[in-house]
Amino acid sequence: MINLASGHTMRMRLPRLAPSSVMFSAEARRPVTAPFAVFVGDRDEALSPEANGLAPARDLEGRAELHILANAGHFTLLAPCTEDAMRETPALCTDRPEIDRVALHRDINQEIERFFDSRLGMSTQ
Repeated sequence: MINLASGHTMRMRLPRLAPSSVMFSAEARRPVTAPFAVFVGDRDEALSPEANGLAPARDLEGRAELHILANAGHFTLLAPCTEDAMRETPALCTDRPEIDRVALHRDINQEIERFFDSRLGMSTQ
């Protein structure tokens, strides 16, 4: 549910799954009619970018907008880490030198907002 400024709530019409390939088979994804924005790192060492992003986007046959994130690893899509998290779980917080996780997430958030505006006729703000 999304709480709107007016006090009303709205059911989310945009599924957000991570990682969709683990949760749903290709057959299970085919009947989906909602638009999808798929973000996948091209350097994911934990899950295959092909199986986890590229194939699911193809399965959605035109209902998916695919974003391939250059040099992004598996954990790059996690929120930027706090200093405590950096100390406690550096493997989850450390990206390749080419990645600025804060800037990448800012860009992804802008893409998501554009996606909501263009595909659903609504802003996330």
